[in-house]
Amino acid sequence: FEHQYALFAGPKRQALLDQIDAGPILEFGWFGWISKGMLAVLSFLHDSLLFPYGLAIIGLTVMVRGALYPLSKKQAVSAARMKELQPRLQELKKRYGDDKQKFAQAQMELFRDAGYNPFAGCLPMLLQLPIFIGLYTALNHAVDLRAAPFLWIDNLAAPDALFQFPFNVPFLGRNFNLLPFVTIALFLIQQKMFMPPPAPDDEQAQMQHKMMNVMMVVMGFLFYHVPAGLCVYFIASSLWGMGERKILDLGKKTGDEAAVPVAAGT
Repeated sequence: FEHQYALFAGPKRQALLDQIDAGPILEFGWFGWISKGMLAVLSFLHDSLLFPYGLAIIGLTVMVRGALYPLSKKQAVSAARMKELQPRLQELKKRYGDDKQKFAQAQMELFRDAGYNPFAGCLPMLLQLPIFIGLYTALNHAVDLRAAPFLWIDNLAAPDALFQFPFNVPFLGRNFNLLPFVTIALFLIQQKMFMPPPAPDDEQAQMQHKMMNVMMVVMGFLFYHVPAGLCVYFIASSLWGMGERKILDLGKKTGDEAAVPVAAGT
């Protein structure tokens, strides 16, 4: 017997696959329903509202981050509360030295007295993770981003390739991609905004801080060859996050200032 097969290894469109009952071959991972929803919103912004795909990605990012604002606010409040407790934690570390058991007990008592839940900041992050993974997968599968221009970018489904080096650079290739550097720079700025520098005498925190910086460098290499559309998403998301944190900090300062006269009157 002789069997003949036709193999197609190019981009796949969900609508065309559904016509021949082959839709399931397009795999979106564990959070496929989120990815498909994101692609539907992206198509609506482009097809119905006539947004260029670059602006459609930014619009999609704003919609997602706006919907997640209540969770982001809880996470920011938890981080700010932890920052306020840092001086008292440092006092406990000095008091108990290397006695980790007593320090852990005193730390939990401090958290209980201050009404701080150390897991409150983790829950919003865990709830946001499926959405971010789904959005990442959606943009990675968006066929229409191929050959879609934005600013100097000719193809949002490929690295932005601002210019070419005259020679091949190890790990980077011949193209210079600007967006990954912008993405990592914003990640570093966010890290400084959201994570206060560790105390000089806290060796463990200093080590964690250095590890975070090393991870940022590693992420820079990992991001260097990702599609430009994904970098546009991460840049828009980082700018939104920084603006969100500034607004929350401003609101907190305004609330504190407003509370001063009341406290003085009592």
